[in-house]
Amino acid sequence: MERAKVANRNEFGRKKRKSDNGEAMKMRNEKRKEKEDKNISGNLRFYVSSENDKVEIFDMIDRAKLLLSERVSLVSNAMILRDVFQFYLSNNGGAPDQQNEGETESFKPYLRSPRDNCMEDICLISESSLKNLVASIRVEIDSFDTFGHVQKLTLKCKDMHTIKIDTSSRLPGGKFLVNLRVLHGIYSSGLRYAQYERFAKYAGIGVIPESAFHEVQDMFCDVTDDAVKESVSDALDD
Repeated sequence: MERAKVANRNEFGRKKRKSDNGEAMKMRNEKRKEKEDKNISGNLRFYVSSENDKVEIFDMIDRAKLLLSERVSLVSNAMILRDVFQFYLSNNGGAPDQQNEGETESFKPYLRSPRDNCMEDICLISESSLKNLVASIRVEIDSFDTFGHVQKLTLKCKDMHTIKIDTSSRLPGGKFLVNLRVLHGIYSSGLRYAQYERFAKYAGIGVIPESAFHEVQDMFCDVTDDAVKESVSDALDD
């Protein structure tokens, strides 16, 4: 009997109820629309010579999202386009980030580290000091997640507005500058992963996973080998 009801419903649809029409349905639709995010949309038109070119561009956008964030949903198409335009303008005579004298720098939820700023000073800060700093601007830490030696914070104000911030800028490709700088120091000192892990654990500064440690180490060794060969070649030429 139940199977016959299901088959009948699949073929002819659910039996209409009074609440499906009139004021009741209108009220339900209005409540649903109120819950939906009211994002402002914008359309950007571009022209390509073939369907394959269009697919290639959309594929590059998706790959860029993966590089910019651990979760694709955290990075919008608008953020991708803004970074692309800023990069192009900054390398072709434009200066989208220049500010008038006296203006304060605006907050950037995704802070990139320019090539000439990779050796900026890095400092350690305790959790209590960080909370004290945050409290001084009348917000509190809603969530606190650690990625290696970097903290990803969600700050919340008394009106329940939230904002996300990282304790490190990112290099092109999405990797945290602080994590790479720490690994650079570890590789240069000759420590193996077990020694680094023990040091970082007892120092309480977070630990980078072993897989990421060796992945970056391979890149570091390739660059070091090239630098050594270039140095030897220069010495022989002299």
